Amino acid sequence: MNRIEHSLKQIFDDKRIVLWYGGKEAVEMESEFNAVVLPEVNKIKVEHDEFRIKYLVLRKAPKEKFLLFFPYARPENEHNWLLDLCLANHVFTTDASAMYLQELGLDIAFKPLVSKHIAFFHAKDRRAALQRLTRPAEETPQRYAQKIIAATLGTPPDAEAMLLELLSEAAEGQEQPGFQDLEKYALLPPLWEALRRRFGYQHESPSILDVAKALFQTETSPLLERETPRLNNDAMVFMKRWKDSASKKEAFEWFSRRFAEEWHVQDWIMDRPVQDLLDYDTYEAFDQQILRQIRDNLLRDQPDYKKMLGYINRRRFTYWAETYEAHYKALEHAILFLQDQDKLDLHFDDAPDAAQRYSKQLYQIDMRYRNFILSFQQAGEQGLLLELQEKIERLYTNRFLLRLGDRWQEALGNASCLKALGIRQQRQFWKEAVQPFLDRDNRIFVIISDALRYESGAELTDRLMQVSRFEANLEPMVAAAPTYTQLGMAALLPHEKLELKPDGVVWADGVSTQGTRNRDKILKQAAQGKAIAITAADFKKAASPSHTGRKWVAPYQVVYIYSNTIDKAGEQEEEKVFRRTEEEFEHIIELLTKIANINGNNVLITADHGYLYQYTPIAESDFSNVKVQGDIHKQDRRFVLGQALSAEKGVTLSAAAELELDGNLEVAFSNSVNRMRQSGSGSRYVHGGLSLQECLVPLIHFKKTRNKADEIRGVDVELIKTVSRITTYQVVLSFYQTQPVGGKARPRTLRISFVAPSGKLISDAQQVVFGSTATEERLREQKLTFQFTQEAEQFQNQEVYLRMEDESGSRYQEYAFTMLIAFDKDFDEFDL
Repeated sequence: MNRIEHSLKQIFDDKRIVLWYGGKEAVEMESEFNAVVLPEVNKIKVEHDEFRIKYLVLRKAPKEKFLLFFPYARPENEHNWLLDLCLANHVFTTDASAMYLQELGLDIAFKPLVSKHIAFFHAKDRRAALQRLTRPAEETPQRYAQKIIAATLGTPPDAEAMLLELLSEAAEGQEQPGFQDLEKYALLPPLWEALRRRFGYQHESPSILDVAKALFQTETSPLLERETPRLNNDAMVFMKRWKDSASKKEAFEWFSRRFAEEWHVQDWIMDRPVQDLLDYDTYEAFDQQILRQIRDNLLRDQPDYKKMLGYINRRRFTYWAETYEAHYKALEHAILFLQDQDKLDLHFDDAPDAAQRYSKQLYQIDMRYRNFILSFQQAGEQGLLLELQEKIERLYTNRFLLRLGDRWQEALGNASCLKALGIRQQRQFWKEAVQPFLDRDNRIFVIISDALRYESGAELTDRLMQVSRFEANLEPMVAAAPTYTQLGMAALLPHEKLELKPDGVVWADGVSTQGTRNRDKILKQAAQGKAIAITAADFKKAASPSHTGRKWVAPYQVVYIYSNTIDKAGEQEEEKVFRRTEEEFEHIIELLTKIANINGNNVLITADHGYLYQYTPIAESDFSNVKVQGDIHKQDRRFVLGQALSAEKGVTLSAAAELELDGNLEVAFSNSVNRMRQSGSGSRYVHGGLSLQECLVPLIHFKKTRNKADEIRGVDVELIKTVSRITTYQVVLSFYQTQPVGGKARPRTLRISFVAPSGKLISDAQQVVFGSTATEERLREQKLTFQFTQEAEQFQNQEVYLRMEDESGSRYQEYAFTMLIAFDKDFDEFDL
């Protein structure tokens, strides 16, 4: 029961008839009249039918109670046809301000405030919204005005929340219903005053657009030393929170782009060095300028790689970082690639030395190149990275790929030397890697990813190391030559002899190895029926759900799973090979998850062959002019199968027996990284030859472990605390990552801020990744700048805390500081 209803009920205890004149507020009062519920009272709206009403209440129903509402003011006595009823009964008068004060539980001191903004109070839903914010015992007229604004906008009663809502309305030049309501309810003066007190905003003709301009100008004012900031430190904190607001980010971007164009931001930062811009993310142009300058540095000779990586790391959590994520990643991979190029040493003692050097170190150049090209494609191939891509391509092709291929060819001599490298041979995979699990009566899963080359296997191993309670180890394995799918898949099966047929199909001990069905037969024969060959797609179905998968796998000790994402791309969509490699990583991780869910503890991951790849299309002049003569059965870019083969220089000839294959075929391998001329087939992605990239494949041993030492853990982070007192609104602190990222030590992401003893935020909050791989300690330090809000003033001479929280919100570390800022701001109450 509301207060009007309660008052009327008390009146009807003594009176039979109550007359209610609406007066100037008739429309609002009529809604209140309609809302009254008094079961024993007849409610009648009088519409200039006074004689009928008088007859009804005095003659027809002389004992019933009536509430008579008049949607107009009470007439003068000489014109009032119901004067006798007025004098003999009760006339209910409603001072709207007083009535609303009663309803909201406020005392008479609030009447001037309510009267000034009376239009707001006429709607019941607005009063209800305000009622939810009202704390009668705690309110002051000054504080209450802000709550009226908040109720109008539908926000918390905080200047920051209200301003965010108004800025969001004003973006895109759209209608501003909230602002218009504030104007209608005479609430603009208290709004501007609230913004003055909180952010220091003042203007002769205030507007939300001008507030936005003041915010953007203030954030970049340290960058332009000649420009005085229009707002205070709270505005700096507000800008960071605005950028962190998922629901209001579109408004921020709209204002950012508008002001960037209006103020010609691109022009006034054109000559600013990258160091000046690193701590600012107000405009998209800042990131564009930083990216351009890092790119330009990398295009010059002998750039400072460590400094460039530091720049990229500092931009990792800035506002536009997600928009330019691919650009920053491309630059990071380019830096790592160029660093490796600068210290490149391709002088080998012999073939085993070359193979070992590649498997331990040189493969990283292929990996850097792949990751750079992938990021370059994601960033947009015709954008600002194009010139850098051309440089990377030249270095990769001429300085690394070709030179490595030539040196390796010299060291290797011929294909028969592959078995003398001191590295596990693919032909021995079943006997040396799979059979031991059967001997111990353990189940083993084998994932064979077509064309997962060694460098990709190395990156996959690193990703798998990020899984707790799992262990992943990588070793190189030498693929059977020629390095193509039919032979590689056959070599991984149990067999004594492999025979190469003229059509390229490989037979194992007299059985064709072509296709999953034939491979399944061979596996079952070797494992007494306790084995299966299955495609990755079919395995996912069989292993889902987990309880069904465990029943399905029960009869098998050996499960061979075949995936063909990378090689399929190489054959059908060359330009997407690296994108599909990234997808294959995800596919393999999904397979491992399903294997774990059906109690699979041991997994081997390998490939049939590797490949050579160049992103830039091969020029016609770069193809080998060599011509192989003889009885040719199968010809590819990298090898030829046939009999009585011969060729000029540029080809290595091998008989089947030299390759440990049965049959009377011969193989002609194109030397180094050369591609033979052939119509109708792709040329950027090739395999079948003897290059290290084609011959070395990964063998990853992946298994569950109960060792707590194999749990993933984030690197430890400590504050380098040089002071314990805070004396300025801005404080710079240094943080130290105690160990480099690597193995099971993974990057740690922290949200760092200052809080009051109650946990209330009193500064901006910064999200930071500590993920340095540097072994040098000083390179694992990060400096962060924190801005305090004016709310910090409440904790003068008290302890406040630097709080570090992990991604789940759990407290990681906390450090105490004493607040000793000399506050001198204007905190006087304002007139509403």
